[in-house]
Amino acid sequence: MDTAPDSTLWTVTTIADRLGIPRHRVAYIIDARNIRAATLAGNARVFDDHTMARIEAELRRLASAEARQ
Repeated sequence: MDTAPDSTLWTVTTIADRLGIPRHRVAYIIDARNIRAATLAGNARVFDDHTMARIEAELRRLASAEARQ
């Protein structure tokens, strides 16, 4: 997947830090929803802005479902 030259790249840890949630919740939603990384940096999965927005939306959806229970 090509990313735009001005897009930000996010690791699981930077996503968790930005959203203020534990890293394992971000890793869970990525794995559970089969969200693919844009690329790898060493052994770290790296996500583009579009995928970051999807991850954030999925986490909101999960939080909403947990709140209803």
